[in-house]
Amino acid sequence: MDPKSEHNRLVYFFIFTLAVLAHLTGLLNELFISDSALYASIAKEMAISNNFLELTYDGVDWLDKPHLQFWITALSFKILGINAFAYKLPAILFTFLAFFYTYKFARELYNRETALLAVLILATAEHLVISNNDVRAEPYLTGLIIASIYHYYRMLREFRFSHLLLASFFGGMAVMTKGLFTLIPIIGAVGGELIIKRNWKDLLSWKWILSLGLIVLFVSPELYTLYFQFDSHPEKIIFGSTGVSGIRFFLWDSQVGRFFNTGPITGNGDPFFFLHTLIWAFLPWAILMYYSLYRKIRNNLPRLDKGQEFYTLAGIIVTLLLFSLSSFQLPHYTNVIFPLLAIITAGFIQKKFTRRESRFYTISQWSNIFIILVLLLVVQFLFKPGRITIIATGGFLLTSAAVFLVIRSGQTNKMKVFYYACLASILLNFYLNLVFYPKLLEYQSGIKAAEYANLNYPGEKIKTLGVLSFTIHFYAEAQTRDMQSMEDIIQRNTDSDFLLFTRESYLDSLDIHHCNYVVLESFDHYHTTMVTGTFLNQDTRQEALQKRYLLSVRLPD
Repeated sequence: MDPKSEHNRLVYFFIFTLAVLAHLTGLLNELFISDSALYASIAKEMAISNNFLELTYDGVDWLDKPHLQFWITALSFKILGINAFAYKLPAILFTFLAFFYTYKFARELYNRETALLAVLILATAEHLVISNNDVRAEPYLTGLIIASIYHYYRMLREFRFSHLLLASFFGGMAVMTKGLFTLIPIIGAVGGELIIKRNWKDLLSWKWILSLGLIVLFVSPELYTLYFQFDSHPEKIIFGSTGVSGIRFFLWDSQVGRFFNTGPITGNGDPFFFLHTLIWAFLPWAILMYYSLYRKIRNNLPRLDKGQEFYTLAGIIVTLLLFSLSSFQLPHYTNVIFPLLAIITAGFIQKKFTRRESRFYTISQWSNIFIILVLLLVVQFLFKPGRITIIATGGFLLTSAAVFLVIRSGQTNKMKVFYYACLASILLNFYLNLVFYPKLLEYQSGIKAAEYANLNYPGEKIKTLGVLSFTIHFYAEAQTRDMQSMEDIIQRNTDSDFLLFTRESYLDSLDIHHCNYVVLESFDHYHTTMVTGTFLNQDTRQEALQKRYLLSVRLPD
């Protein structure tokens, strides 16, 4: 890319703006049923109670993730109100932090042109956009981890205490977002660079001891809150046991326990899980990314080229290797290395291609573009989401205008293909955020039930029975509590009249206990994070749906 070309800058920044808009359109959607709604509900309880020391869900102590994400979200709720927009906005801001540091790091390692490509690759990587809609901890971590790596890099080039302080700060904030394993990409990238180049002097420097001390200092608020909530109250029942240490869970069980499958939260690991997950998660760049990794390794075997950087390669390989050996794996875990993947991929694209590489690049990217467009058409044909909104139409028209701009730009075929791949991803995400997800989320019964209760029964407490619905907890304006059984309701209930959110199989339980109830409204329900072909196809969708009911219940005297 010619940085002196005014027209090239216009093309780049127009497409980058569209990529940012694709992320921002996720702010228009409601929360997804699983972890997003759970984390939002926890932050909601924190904001309402003004208790920033303890994490609770359903009024009960909650021990899983550290506090930082919940603190930030609760503050956002305080400023913007308790709503989905306020929950998602901080995550997008941390994603923008990742864009900023990806640019700075790639420019230091390579050049400005590579940095620009890296940022656009990162901005259009599929799972990064998804994660800004279905928000968990990963958008926060993506920004914090690349920021920490960058400042360690600057510290090693020319020592300044400010870089050591910032690197440790961002590393500590990452730990306070999801635990000690968030340091793996940082240690892998920085330590890998030093070990591969045999830079023992920097590897054994006193600076790391100081940095470790600073990280502990920055993490100390988390340690205090865990002690306050759990360690100082051994009588609390957590995970079915008393004497549970929150500090031990944070330092060991939450991360190492999951890795070896010995903690209270377990899973089933697949050593190839992340390798095949990245094929779709890093779409449309996955094929090029894997080739870039291969090329980087191949070019340094058997003889090492010390003139190259190994932050990206080492950080990626170490993280993927350790995550792949873990027994607990989820697709969004790889998001934290997306900036490194983007930089190494951009480094390959920016280099002069051989004829064979040029053919490979063109075929692979046009194949990705074709797959994305066919996927869009198939989903639209099967799902039939209905009317296309004005906002969605505007997004599609802007994307089409960008295609026309690229065609008329006079750039090389390589850059045209690059931009077409970006625009295919942007088009896909405009469609998902503005057409597909709004229709999909209509089948989250908890949101519908909460809206109905808020409108028709304001202030009336809600109980749930036989359904685990984080969405009703978040969206209901009145207190909502989960109950295990009718016996539990009868024993714990202080109100003879209440609203009950349940499913059909539990209606018999109310009859058995001689409860009087009226079905106020029924709702179609589907677990929206597990889309199947049966649900996707409008002709068979009813087969995949369940029914949820909002009842007005009166207990027997």
